[in-house]
Amino acid sequence: MTLESWSEPRAFAKIMHIEAIRHSSKWFRPIAAAVTSIGMIGLWWIAHFNPQKTPPPLWVAVILATFMGWFTAYGIPLLFLLFPAKIKITETKIIKIWGNTARHILAKSAIGYSFEIIHGFHALRVVVDKEKDLVVGLPSCEIIPQIEKALSEIKIPRSRIGPP
Repeated sequence: MTLESWSEPRAFAKIMHIEAIRHSSKWFRPIAAAVTSIGMIGLWWIAHFNPQKTPPPLWVAVILATFMGWFTAYGIPLLFLLFPAKIKITETKIIKIWGNTARHILAKSAIGYSFEIIHGFHALRVVVDKEKDLVVGLPSCEIIPQIEKALSEIKIPRSRIGPP
């Protein structure tokens, strides 16, 4: 049973995405694009061994592989920003669903929660034992009392624990 649910604001998700990129390795995306492209060229090469297949010429395969590598590393993450994350608080856990991924935080593994203002947006930070904190944007400050009620029902204490 869902105690509370909301959609994260797109602008908040975009800002958090930019922050994540800023703090990640500058080589992650180019390497991901290169690995995808090399994998696509490998599939093209393997297709030559099947007499029932007629793979395109190498120059076409290189162009398609380069495009797919770029799209996988740069395009798909941008597509996720078009669809806001859905956050649900159930009787046993907090769930953040974004695109084809979901993060589940069990209530018993949550140490506490706090409300913060991040880049001008109201946000909920759930501090989790042995995991990265869950930080989600709130559509407005009016939803805070309902979230506090839902979190108290699943026995997650309010804390003043902030980012390290």
